[in-house]
Amino acid sequence: MSVRTEEQNELAEALRKLLTDLSDEQRVRDVAETESGVDAVLWAQLREFGLVGMAVQESARGQGGGLADLAIALEETGRALACVPLLSVSVALAVLDAVGNEPSLAALHRLCGGERRATLALAEGRRGWRAEGLATRAEPEGEGWTVSGEKAYVVDGATADELIVVASVDDELALLAVDAGASGVTNTPVAGLDFTRRFSTVSLAHVPATLLVRGPAAGAAVVQGLAAAAVLLAAEQVGGAQRCLEAAVEYAKVREQFGVPIGSFQAIKHKCADMLVLVEGARALFTGAAAALDADEPDALGLASSAKAYCSDAYVHCAEENIQIHGGVGFTWEHPAHLYLRRAKSTEVLFGSSVEHRERVVALLEAAAAGGSAETAKG
Repeated sequence: MSVRTEEQNELAEALRKLLTDLSDEQRVRDVAETESGVDAVLWAQLREFGLVGMAVQESARGQGGGLADLAIALEETGRALACVPLLSVSVALAVLDAVGNEPSLAALHRLCGGERRATLALAEGRRGWRAEGLATRAEPEGEGWTVSGEKAYVVDGATADELIVVASVDDELALLAVDAGASGVTNTPVAGLDFTRRFSTVSLAHVPATLLVRGPAAGAAVVQGLAAAAVLLAAEQVGGAQRCLEAAVEYAKVREQFGVPIGSFQAIKHKCADMLVLVEGARALFTGAAAALDADEPDALGLASSAKAYCSDAYVHCAEENIQIHGGVGFTWEHPAHLYLRRAKSTEVLFGSSVEHRERVVALLEAAAAGGSAETAKG
């Protein structure tokens, strides 16, 4: 069982009450059918909670908290399938915070209030979330920069105000800030399995950009930002898995077969017990990984990848078992079980699949054994 502070428990309870009131199943379905797919009312409330920029330093207009606190918020929004851009915004801010220079601090000042929203634009087609060999290019032009290329799987790309673009400059990596409404930016929505979260393909044709950082510092910021993304997404997955467990147990208590609740059958008990073990183990993993990143521990990157891999698998298993326990009704459109399975399968590959993250853990261990650093294993 993971241990939380009293303040963290209060945060979780307050958020759960808010999400119960403002983001029930019907509200999620209604918002998912809108053009933007974003619940503006709920997003405003979460901004008032101080969730935007919660883990960003105070000097950059953030709350000065840690990733551990923000992860708790993501666990609650994941439990409710809330249609808000908290994950995408938080990942973009984590990358900017990891840079720590004047251009990135200026971007954080613009974004930490939540009035303007940013998202990370990294993935490219089959290359996935690797930051090596990118086809997107940045070039100096006059006193500024331009960027050209195509980015895939951009989370909340259609509603973002700014794009934090990862591109190549000569043989170096670079991070650039791009106005999402600038001329040359084309945003194409991508129909995905999970309709409660929006993805898009973003094409950039000689778009003006602000260079944030280039070279090894850019690579280090991407590595750190993706580690934060892995932990935050893992937390969201645990929230969803927890709700699947609760729904399965609630149904097993009231659904009867042969005159008794199906929860009295040994097979159902085993399914629910296995789900509980997975959920608690997953929660302990993302909590430990978040604390390690906050403390900048040597094994933090490996723990982040381990958490993402385990939590992805746990969520998919719990979502599938929830449907199995519900039986025929669990397969219907009207029942919410499929919403969680869709989110589980979608997040399974977001920011890297379980296989990719396990490969990354191995690479980090090999690099450590060889006396290398996290940067040598960032691929």
